[in-house]
Amino acid sequence: MKVISMALFPKACLRLGRIALALLIASPVLLASSAFAADEVFTVANVPVDATAATAAQARERALQEGQRRAFQHLLQRLTPASERGRLPQPSDTVIADLVRDFEIAGEKTSTVRYIAALTVRFQPDDIRALLHQSGVPFSETPSKPVLVLPIVESSQGQVLSETTDWYAAWAKFVPGDGLVPFILPGNADEVAAVIPPNQASAANQRVLTDLANRSGAGSVLVAVAREHPGANGQVAADVSAVRFGAGVGEETFVAPFAPQAGDSTPTAALDRAVIATTGQIEESWKKSSLLRFDSSLRSIAARVPLGDMGALVAVERGLDGLAPIRRVDILRIGRDEAEIRLSFIGDEDQLKLLLAQRDLSLRSDGAGYVLTPAGKLPGAAR
Repeated sequence: MKVISMALFPKACLRLGRIALALLIASPVLLASSAFAADEVFTVANVPVDATAATAAQARERALQEGQRRAFQHLLQRLTPASERGRLPQPSDTVIADLVRDFEIAGEKTSTVRYIAALTVRFQPDDIRALLHQSGVPFSETPSKPVLVLPIVESSQGQVLSETTDWYAAWAKFVPGDGLVPFILPGNADEVAAVIPPNQASAANQRVLTDLANRSGAGSVLVAVAREHPGANGQVAADVSAVRFGAGVGEETFVAPFAPQAGDSTPTAALDRAVIATTGQIEESWKKSSLLRFDSSLRSIAARVPLGDMGALVAVERGLDGLAPIRRVDILRIGRDEAEIRLSFIGDEDQLKLLLAQRDLSLRSDGAGYVLTPAGKLPGAAR
């Protein structure tokens, strides 16, 4: 029997499909399903397990139990800010097993006493939400749009953005990451370098960066500059300065030195630590801005949805589907050129706008009230 009630988190009552249905009776069109499945956020992949016991069956049972616990701990770290780690729930292995929807096994190897494999564990989203909510731990589950990383090496000879550098290689090992913020690298670093002023990559204007992000499907750009210098025993040290630009995120700067450490297995291990530290700060920043605020009262706003472009309507429907802060969507009015809906949500309007932007939706005021459209679409632009 499930320990955590799933009834605490009813799904948002989305009824925008009725608008599409009313408009498409004479012209059937298949509406695409939501591209933002919760399964991806609540799935932990490639968890290595290695257990030994008196028999192979016992070793397998122990490995699966340990793997599910490790996956559970990893998931909670993905969803919660570092400041809340001391308050994370510590359920028994039996409860964790009840939180698991299913799992896959890869790379299975067995002996008479040992079991080795890699697990992909899918958790029940509603049960995980309820567990954290009951524990009083704030969490975020909305993925950010990707961050486009420009790994630039700076020396006395200038700045270099190239796939041949150790700094680029350190980022390539990390991409796309395993958190709520995916990171991507330029498809062709030479082409990107060509549009940035020579030796001024870190000072490239925001218009150029925004264009790069748009072409890559990213929501922001991280200009990550490493000033490398020799460390002990031929290892690499670096002073890293990273600046992130993007709509809705403002400008974020991360500056820190990274030196080799005893026990480093590669000459460039300090660069790997720099990547992990930089991405970790961006992850933390995103979680804090997208935390679900269950202690706040339910709020609602009315917004107009232009109906001139059926593709825009479908994009709005898909974008709202499953968005964490939204508790309910109601249709207030359907006209020839626009519909009016009411969004009931937790949190504040600024956070709602930020999270909608991750679904490529724009919520803005035009003086007569709120308008909800796909990002970049103006009311009446497509008729």
